[in-house]
Amino acid sequence: MKHKICLILLGIFFLSATVFASQYFPEPPSLRDNITFWKKIYTDVSLKEGLLHDSEYPLVIFKKIYVGKRHGRSLSRYIKREKQKIKQYLNHVIQRSPEKWSFEEQRIADLYSRYAPRHALKRAYRRIRFQRGQRERFLKGLERSGQYIDDIRRILKKYNVPPELAYLPHVESSFNPNARSKAGASGLWQFITSTGRLYLNINSAVDERRDPILSTIAAAKLLRHNYTKLNSWPLAITAYNHGLLGMKRAVRRTGSRDISLIIKHHKSRSFRFASKNFYSCFIAVTEIDPNYKKYFSNVRFMPPLKRKKVTLSHYIRVNVLCDYLNVSKKVFKQLNPAIRSSIFRYNRHIPKGTRIFFPDHMSLSSIQYGLKQIPSKYKSTKPLMMTYTVRRGDYLGKIAKKTGVSAKTIARANNMRLNSRIHPGQRLYIPTSSKSYYSSSRPKYNATTTYRVRSGDYLDIIAKRTGVSSREIARANNMRLNARIYPGQRLKIPSTKSYVSGKKYRVKKGDFLGKIASRTGVSVKDIARANGLHQRSRIYPGQILTIPGTNNRTYRVKRGDYLGRISKKTGVSVNRILQENNISRHTTLYPGQILILPDNG
Repeated sequence: MKHKICLILLGIFFLSATVFASQYFPEPPSLRDNITFWKKIYTDVSLKEGLLHDSEYPLVIFKKIYVGKRHGRSLSRYIKREKQKIKQYLNHVIQRSPEKWSFEEQRIADLYSRYAPRHALKRAYRRIRFQRGQRERFLKGLERSGQYIDDIRRILKKYNVPPELAYLPHVESSFNPNARSKAGASGLWQFITSTGRLYLNINSAVDERRDPILSTIAAAKLLRHNYTKLNSWPLAITAYNHGLLGMKRAVRRTGSRDISLIIKHHKSRSFRFASKNFYSCFIAVTEIDPNYKKYFSNVRFMPPLKRKKVTLSHYIRVNVLCDYLNVSKKVFKQLNPAIRSSIFRYNRHIPKGTRIFFPDHMSLSSIQYGLKQIPSKYKSTKPLMMTYTVRRGDYLGKIAKKTGVSAKTIARANNMRLNSRIHPGQRLYIPTSSKSYYSSSRPKYNATTTYRVRSGDYLDIIAKRTGVSSREIARANNMRLNARIYPGQRLKIPSTKSYVSGKKYRVKKGDFLGKIASRTGVSVKDIARANGLHQRSRIYPGQILTIPGTNNRTYRVKRGDYLGRISKKTGVSVNRILQENNISRHTTLYPGQILILPDNG
């Protein structure tokens, strides 16, 4: 008797548990085909394959096609050709009698009779859709999940979110914290910037969407918020993809909170295939992940990610932090995916208040001790950047002139290109000092002369006239190499002396010995001899050359000059002029060009 009672109680327990689970995540019969379809995509179809199917009746699978490594236009053209074939089959099924159907047409007709209503065939040609397989991607996500799943479950429990939602990153990112979508969504939970900023720190130095734990906390808060507003977990999950306002609108228009009715009846330009199938994808992964052995063999879960967290109390450079805490830059970067790559590339400061992580074997006390050992000259409590709100008509060059910081430095500080668009109201970070913000070995320009642009001028012509490269002129004037210039415009022409320090010269990009000789007034032969080089030796940016003393004099080319006339004026033979300047008789001379003339004629 006792044994029977125990069995009954056990049965009641399991039944109540099933009911409880279905209350959270019901599986409406109308969505079962969608769920089955997505399970097939995640577990059976390779990334090199894809299914052509009916977008409304997904188990009507017309064909599995092999796409291999095709992408972009090549893939689009291939899919278009395959779709055309299926359209022909569909037309024949509709227009011909069953006796005249081919084997393929009969198969398609059978699929519709099994998985769709009769009228579905009429406009089926409009609903042919291609879905690429995800088997390999899901397997990698399954293995990556080992790093984060325990922490995710703990966080979801803390915020009173159902534990099944720990599987949602399978749908969003395959548990890849570096994932980024075409729409700009980023991280494990695929937050777009505007939503991410509600819960996370996102700026030019840090993007916490890419941190798996910090973004999980944000996702738990967002999902809980969606649930409190919609009072339904299926709707809260769909709102994660479609947006809370969009789902509120769907509830209002349909008069229902039933996810299956909303998917069937709600019509909206934005509520399309991805949003309609988001809940089905989620249910599919909740059925696959706990039973992964049924679908995948030899799954190698990555070990759990263990880190020690501290919050920075100062602005500190990455190199300084790694040196004083005795952590390699590579390891620190792996543990801190939220810190932008530009911070590491340019050794920028990590902002005060940033949550940073160190290896788990380090104790918190040793980390705190290491931070205290950093000298005060290497850290600051004040921001090393100010903010600038973009106004109408602003562009980077104009802002550079206003702030006294080069356009290139501003671009770097904001992770943008020099030609990136900026918009009124946008906030840009402006380094308060280019030295304190970005340690640069570039020479500073000492603009001692100005040049008034003439009609027909462009940077290359001005460069030849002044003996200063077009790139240097562009840098000195905070402009691009292809920027337009106008007659009457005044340009700063940097002094070439700023590049020579005593008897040393740092080679720049685009330099060659003849160019350096022209700048320094020392012959190519003498520079080559002083540095153990041949006159045609290659030199490299950053290379330091010794510039020997000279008794040479220089001559500035005037309008109408040619080699013979210069030879007569200076008393130096044409051959010596050619030799000293490493040029040929056919070289074109330009007004303003500097030629080296040896005193011994």
